[in-house]
Amino acid sequence: MEQLKKQGEETLLGLKTYTEDLAQYAKLEAIEKTSVISSDIIGIGFIAVLMTLVFLLGTVGLSLYLGEILGASYMGFLVISGVLLAISIFFMLVIRLWSLTPVTNMIVKYLFKKLN
Repeated sequence: MEQLKKQGEETLLGLKTYTEDLAQYAKLEAIEKTSVISSDIIGIGFIAVLMTLVFLLGTVGLSLYLGEILGASYMGFLVISGVLLAISIFFMLVIRLWSLTPVTNMIVKYLFKKLN
């Protein structure tokens, strides 16, 4: 009877150790996935900021150049603003016609590919 009790205690101890190890493994797995996703987000964010700066400076330069050609600085800015407004309206219509679901699915597939 005592031997059976001792085996039961050993089994419970082994089960406790297994559960703790499994929980530790799950934590490490979550940390790894989070770090992969975070590094991708930071990299993409950095590139997005740089591209935004290039775009802004490019439009200001183009506006000043067009203003010089048209004879008034404000004319160049008005022309570029109109072009950007037209492009924005076009993209708003395209996004409403197409669904954002394909883009969301593409992002999810990318993230799962990175995680595995």
